[in-house]
Amino acid sequence: MIAIGINDSSPLPISAMKTIVNEPINQSKRTTDQRPHPNRKKRRSFFWQIRTPIPYRLYYSMVALSITIPLLAWSLLTYSGFVEPLFMPTPTAVLKSGYDLLQSGKLINDVSVSVNRITWGFLISAVISIPIGLLIGTFKSIEGLLEPIAGLMRYMPAAAFIPLIILWIGLGEPSKIAIIFLGSFFYNILMIADAVKFIPLDLIKTAYTLGATRRDVFFMLSFRQRYLISSIRFASTLREPGILW
Repeated sequence: MIAIGINDSSPLPISAMKTIVNEPINQSKRTTDQRPHPNRKKRRSFFWQIRTPIPYRLYYSMVALSITIPLLAWSLLTYSGFVEPLFMPTPTAVLKSGYDLLQSGKLINDVSVSVNRITWGFLISAVISIPIGLLIGTFKSIEGLLEPIAGLMRYMPAAAFIPLIILWIGLGEPSKIAIIFLGSFFYNILMIADAVKFIPLDLIKTAYTLGATRRDVFFMLSFRQRYLISSIRFASTLREPGILW
């Protein structure tokens, strides 16, 4: 502000008059800008953001809750007597039984036998299904020949083959490995074929342009390890490979 004397008869400079007139306007404008806008949206929570990174503290809090809540519900239902131990034992009873089995050696023996069955069944399935899946995904003629029957058989549960496997093979270890084999074989075929189909056609055309032969292109598709391994890993979780645990 510029002080103006009462008895001062000299005229005010033009710049001083502009300052006196504009300063109240500028002060009211600054006051208005500091007020929150009524239509301004509040900041959204991280919790419901779609495919957006969230703070590590929130993420691990959700992980802890996903484990703690079922344990608390289990404890509440069993220790209160709401559910009989015959249908749902208490957590301490389960831990005690597991410790006893571990001390006796039965748990280690049973787990090793089950892992052996699953490993052999899935390895045999992978050795046979990988070439078939590569052929289906690469050649339309093979796709029309084999994909319909594979797509039909994959919806049949492995347990449905148990009576036939017992009649054909018997009750020994080979029959159990055969059930594991049938439980993953058809899924492996279709998942590997889909992984090959995901490879861009432009990549194949580029290979032909650079002088690659049909054999080169086929083996190029075969060694796309990222797609192949991911498909096998995903297919191994879709069916019941642990049906005989």
